Amino acid sequence: GDVLVAAEEDTDEDGKIDKWEVYEGDHLLSVAFDTQHRGTPDRRLTYGPNGTATVEVDVKGDGHFTQAPQK
Repeated sequence: GDVLVAAEEDTDEDGKIDKWEVYEGDHLLSVAFDTQHRGTPDRRLTYGPNGTATVEVDVKGDGHFTQAPQK
C-alpha cells in the first residue's frame, strides 16, 4: 500500500501551492506550475512512458491545457 500518487508544494514560500506532481506507480506522470500566482497551474509537463515530455499551457486559467507552441 503506501504509494505516493500526488504531491503539492509551495516553492516560493508565499503560503500558496504553486507546484503539483502526479505519480503513477513509481514514475512521475506530470508536474504543473502556477507561474502567474493565480492559485491554479498554468504550465504543465507531461511525461510519456518512453521518456518523452510534452509542455502544455493553460492561458485562460480554466483548467484546459493545450500544447505549448514550439519555438
